[in-house]
Amino acid sequence: MDSNIGLTGTTRQVPCIAMKDVTFAFGARAPVLAVSDLTVAAGEKVFVHGPSGSGKSTLLGLIAGVLVPENGTVEVLGHPLADLSAPHRDRLRAEHFGVIFQQFNLVPYLDLVENVLLPCRFSAARAARVGESAKAREAKAREMLVRLGLAQEVANGQVASELSTGQQQRVAAARALIGTPSLIIADEPTSALDTDARAVFIETLLTEAKDASVVFVSHDLSLAGHFGCKISMPEINLAAQNGSISESAAPVRQVGSV
Repeated sequence: MDSNIGLTGTTRQVPCIAMKDVTFAFGARAPVLAVSDLTVAAGEKVFVHGPSGSGKSTLLGLIAGVLVPENGTVEVLGHPLADLSAPHRDRLRAEHFGVIFQQFNLVPYLDLVENVLLPCRFSAARAARVGESAKAREAKAREMLVRLGLAQEVANGQVASELSTGQQQRVAAARALIGTPSLIIADEPTSALDTDARAVFIETLLTEAKDASVVFVSHDLSLAGHFGCKISMPEINLAAQNGSISESAAPVRQVGSV
């Protein structure tokens, strides 16, 4: 994690995520999300919940740099995203982000290990963190898949298109975790998992991401206790004139949407 040296010579750690005075709207419509001030510290584990339409996926899109705010600043790992070109944002994600999408985005004709190792194709630095050789990287990918309950599917050489929804979700999780990313962004990553698989997933996530920041979106409030901080996003009030996400010292943060 990057850090800055202050005038006194002390080290000040840069937050993983810092959002200030951000608004976002789709096209010419009214803003659907307004973020006055939100900071996620390096290594902090944040649970985000709220009803459908409250802006959870929009928030993740802004953090990931795939959505651009109308106003305000979004800094991730010390980088103001608006100052980066699209290729530079892609490189930042490839090297330092692990993203679990709701749609999984697996390559259907690749086997499980190949899907997990896809980030290593786009970032030599990330590949080096996984292992010094292709054999070592493949062994790490297999180890993660086995931990997530996919040993038989790996042994059978199955491709992604042959898996159930829940199995694909676990492959997507392993892909996000490979190579010790600094930030994990997870959008409903346990929605297709049963109770046992969900427990294994959470354990694996928090073990593999012990030094990373995690922003984890879920409707399942039973999972909130695994995280150090909870952000609550209330249902959108179309009559509201203002809304904000305000960081507080308390472990529960209230998120407002316009």
